[in-house]
Amino acid sequence: MDRVHAEEAAAGEPLYFIQLAQTWHGDMLVFWAKGGSGYVVDIEQAGLYPASHAKGRRDIDLYWRPADLVDALTLCVNSERMRGQKPVDKSILASPRCPGCNEHHAPNAECEAPSTRMDSPEMMK
Repeated sequence: MDRVHAEEAAAGEPLYFIQLAQTWHGDMLVFWAKGGSGYVVDIEQAGLYPASHAKGRRDIDLYWRPADLVDALTLCVNSERMRGQKPVDKSILASPRCPGCNEHHAPNAECEAPSTRMDSPEMMK
């Protein structure tokens, strides 16, 4: 929320996030995007608007002080950013944990931990 302080200082007045009321995405609130360019659930992509922006706007939009949202912030995984990623192969999870890093590796795989291989005598015990 550091950007809130910077943008408020530049604007010279308090700024607010605008929630598109009565609209939810799962259990996430939907906010006006920066520059009024659509709607977002990611607070980092949400716009900050002065109180004067509320004049003549829809009554259903809700204005939030950034400080009021801090306790409700949560981390989530954006599926758009996961494109091209592959989950862990479940067969690897059946292998023993590597003593060097405590992770599961494919058999005979190199581990980044110093001098540890999954086919080393220690692992074959």
